[in-house]
Amino acid sequence: MSKPVKILFLASNPCDPGRLRLDKEFRNIDEALRKTEFRDQFEIVQHWAVRVHDLQEYLQRHQPDIVHFSGHGGEPEGIVLEADNGASHPVATSALHELFELLKDNIRCVVLNACYSDGQAKAIAKHIDCVVGMSKDIGDEAAIAFATAFYRGLGYGRDLKNAFALGHNAIDLENLNEQDTPKLHVREGIDPQKIFFASHEPETAIKKRYDFYQQISLPPNYIPREELLAELRAALFSSDNALALTSAKAKPTALHGMGGIGKSVMARALCEDMQMREAFPQGILWTTLGQEPNLAEKLREWIHALGGVISQNAPTLDELKDNLNKLLDGRQCLLVVDDVWRKTHAETFRVGNQSRLLLTTRDAEVAAE
Repeated sequence: MSKPVKILFLASNPCDPGRLRLDKEFRNIDEALRKTEFRDQFEIVQHWAVRVHDLQEYLQRHQPDIVHFSGHGGEPEGIVLEADNGASHPVATSALHELFELLKDNIRCVVLNACYSDGQAKAIAKHIDCVVGMSKDIGDEAAIAFATAFYRGLGYGRDLKNAFALGHNAIDLENLNEQDTPKLHVREGIDPQKIFFASHEPETAIKKRYDFYQQISLPPNYIPREELLAELRAALFSSDNALALTSAKAKPTALHGMGGIGKSVMARALCEDMQMREAFPQGILWTTLGQEPNLAEKLREWIHALGGVISQNAPTLDELKDNLNKLLDGRQCLLVVDDVWRKTHAETFRVGNQSRLLLTTRDAEVAAE
């Protein structure tokens, strides 16, 4: 059984501003989750009277999947924690941004359920998949209604975007007229409709298969060569390194010659091999480079094939690679990069912590890597 989704509930209620019903918010979230279909897939850890120097400790100690902050916020910075004497201690947006950059680990969602926290949510979303913030002042009842409906939706297996919409709707149903205050921010390359925290098959969104090689066809006269496919399978399975199919003499991490059969044809045939498809259950991705490839466009194709989204802004090559890395995190995929001419081009596609890279090349330097 997969480990439960861990929600880290952090509450701070300094003595100088007005007191909030944070206990009611926690109780409602806890009760809502306990009634849901997938209640056993969630665990809530709570900490109260959180001080600014507690943040690093709690994030590292609990390694949460979701971080929920409940408390005060104010202009211009956002969330307010407690000082040692119980007074208010505003937290700088730059400090929160860096905190989640350093300790993002397992975190996929952050909820800042505090007034004027939207600016901080935008900053955190550069590192975390989905972040909720409040665009202005929000009342106790609206904040509680939103949080309760949001986590109830996650507990019933709704995707994150739908759960967020349910939170909006809960505020509207109560006639509180604050339904437009919560805002959802999504990290570049992430689709919140593909993020599920609970399901009949835990990690459904991660385990879904994505294939992107059908745009390349095998020749009509292709005759399967099982002995060559077996050699290729064995080479891929015997090492965690990238494998190159090449006509050049190279290191043992490359297969050269291939008995007169075209390198690209053998790589494409491998995509149809049942043993390979079972070994890489989350999919096979293919791209063909050539001498002067548009590397950014090739990365975009894979991001879209995996269900990711790209904003209208023009991300850099490193940003696209980082997005692709995130989408491939935890996925066992075979990544086929055909017709590689330069070693630097191959490096662009070294992504995914559980994926394998297969190159075809005529360049000995590329094959020797």
